[in-house]
Amino acid sequence: MRRYLSDPALPFYRILAEWDEMDTRGGGLSLSASIDPTSTSTSTNGDAPTADAADSAYQAVLVRRTGDSTWSTVNLQMSREHGCWLIDRLWVDDQSVDPSARAAGGAVSGVDGGVDASVRIADMLADAANEAMGCRFGDYDPVQLVSWLEQDPSEELSPKMVVLNCLCALRAKDIPHRNAGCALTIRFCSPNNAASTLTPAHFAAYLEEPWYQIIAQWSEMAFHSEEMNADGSEADLVVLLKRQGDAEWTSMNWLLGRYDGLWLTERIWVDDV
Repeated sequence: MRRYLSDPALPFYRILAEWDEMDTRGGGLSLSASIDPTSTSTSTNGDAPTADAADSAYQAVLVRRTGDSTWSTVNLQMSREHGCWLIDRLWVDDQSVDPSARAAGGAVSGVDGGVDASVRIADMLADAANEAMGCRFGDYDPVQLVSWLEQDPSEELSPKMVVLNCLCALRAKDIPHRNAGCALTIRFCSPNNAASTLTPAHFAAYLEEPWYQIIAQWSEMAFHSEEMNADGSEADLVVLLKRQGDAEWTSMNWLLGRYDGLWLTERIWVDDV
């Protein structure tokens, strides 16, 4: 946990160790709870479950540092085991929110009313600190996530960064316009990859094939392994993908080659685990 709080590649977590003020009033706090449908400890009057009966809960809290004009949202997803509440997930919105806007049901916006484009995929994924990195698509605002993507290959992008960049682009492929994510992914294809000659529309058609659909539908991803050949010119990555509600992961192989210092996609293929 200490690594996450101090990692410069994960600036949105620093607020957890630096906040001076917390707002849990009205719109600053949002609580919900659910009951396991198979549980016998359910409400009988149709009301929301009580704390004693609930087995899961979601809570959002606003925090900020002294001098900050806006707040950050800390989200906690919890479940109860053996009578004890435990945190399943914790994430911090990297968008600041105005408590009055939230209380009034207003939209969440950036500090200046737009998306924060200062964070890039290269900043989010520092290989040394994230060897087993994974992410949930639902943790991010899609428009903001797309604003972070690298639009063209760069020598600073590792194989893992290229894969994450393309997977996020394809998951939000129609932002900011139709098949934009496909066009980005094509630019990261090697000259030996037949996909480098496709139009974005033709590339999108491939994503309709049953075995490729998960590339544009995943809700969770995790890097499983990464192997480099002897001369460092080829990298083979295995990525695990899962849709919301899937019981099993799908395995995706991503083969990359190095061209004039740039990591580009040679081939991808999908298998069920």
